[in-house]
Amino acid sequence: PRRWLKQETSAGPVFANVPERPHRRLRNLVEARQRVAELSSLLQEELGANLLGLYLFGSLAAGRFHPSRSDLDLFAVVETGINGDGLASLEVLLARYVAAHPAWDNRVEVGFVGRAVLQTFADSPAGTIAVVSPGEPLHAKEVEVGWLLNWYSVCTQGEVLYGVAPLEVGPALSAEAYKRAVAALLPQW
Repeated sequence: PRRWLKQETSAGPVFANVPERPHRRLRNLVEARQRVAELSSLLQEELGANLLGLYLFGSLAAGRFHPSRSDLDLFAVVETGINGDGLASLEVLLARYVAAHPAWDNRVEVGFVGRAVLQTFADSPAGTIAVVSPGEPLHAKEVEVGWLLNWYSVCTQGEVLYGVAPLEVGPALSAEAYKRAVAALLPQW
C-alpha cells in the first residue's frame, strides 16, 4: 500500500506517493533478528558446552529475507550428536519458542550436526543429524546431500551467532563437492 505524504516546501505544498513498505520491512527485519537472537540464546543455554558453533544462513543472512515467506535458518555444530533425551529437551524448547511466537510456527529450520558427521561433508556426507524444519517436527535422520549446500552457505555468507568461525570446526567444501551436491539435487527441484 502507498500513502500520500504532504510536505511543505518554499514553493508550497508538495504531495508525494510514498511507499509504506520500507518501514514495515525494517520492522520485520528487526523482529526476525530479535527472534534469531532469542533462539540463539535458548539453544546456547540448552546445549551448553556441547554447542561448538551456531550459525545463521539463508535469506536473512544473505539480505534477501521476505517477511511473509522466509524462515529462520540455523546450523548448529555440536560436539556429540543430538539423540534421546537431548532430542526430547530440544523438542520442548522449540515448542515453547513457537508458542511464544506463533508467527514463526513452521518457519524455523535448525540442523544439529555432530562434529564427526560434519567432517564427512568434505567428501560425501554420512551419519545422523537432528533437524527441525518447516513441515517437519524435530527428528533424527540420515544426513542428506542438501546439507552440503547449507554448510556451503554457512561458510560463504553465514553469520556466527555463537562459537568459532565455521571453518574452525568443519571442512571447506570443495568446488567439486559443491557441483556434485547441486547435480544430485537438480532432479528434485
